Amino acid sequence: MRRIILPVFMTAAMAACAQTTHTASERHAMLDEIYDAKIIYDRTQRNEINGIVLKYLPIGTSKETALAFLGGLGEGEANESGNTITYATHKGEGYKANRRDIRVEIKLDSSGNIESLTSFIDKSNNL
Repeated sequence: MRRIILPVFMTAAMAACAQTTHTASERHAMLDEIYDAKIIYDRTQRNEINGIVLKYLPIGTSKETALAFLGGLGEGEANESGNTITYATHKGEGYKANRRDIRVEIKLDSSGNIESLTSFIDKSNNL
């Protein structure tokens, strides 16, 4: 009997951890971290930000939680297509050379939870 209870308990505990709700201050904190990230690739003007995004949307987070979090950022659009969620935002004015675009692509597993993600910030129109 104990052998059955422990795996069920562990699965429920892991699911509860992955289903955290995020406050507005957490969403703004993530954006602040992203926009403060230094663009280290001069040729592409792009920087990978997976570590920052994974801190707020860890592997195993449900699709609903991810969509609610990304939608609550208020700066871009989250689009869902099959087992992929794509979020893109455009901030700043390109002609002033201060534009920062964020792109997050989330792959979902068969249960609808985050399996992997790719994200970057792009300094567009560097004049």
